[in-house]
Amino acid sequence: MQFLTNSRARAFRACPRRHDIAYNRAIRPARDAEVLSFGTLIHAALERWWRDAQAGAPSLDAALAVLDSERDPFVRALARVMLTV
Repeated sequence: MQFLTNSRARAFRACPRRHDIAYNRAIRPARDAEVLSFGTLIHAALERWWRDAQAGAPSLDAALAVLDSERDPFVRALARVMLTV
């Protein structure tokens, strides 16, 4: 059973062919867009910060260590600056 979500309806209104490819054929891009992966990286670091904060010991070093999973040194540096400024 398939549900009609807002995202699915929006995709159909924007482009019925795109809707067919994404929802009926379940074909997805091989990798996420660069901006999405950057946002995911920042989110993971912030999530680590807040989990440590809830435990009573927020650690910037632990949050920044999450950024080490990124291969691109420029993206790592950009994310590091965004989190520390």
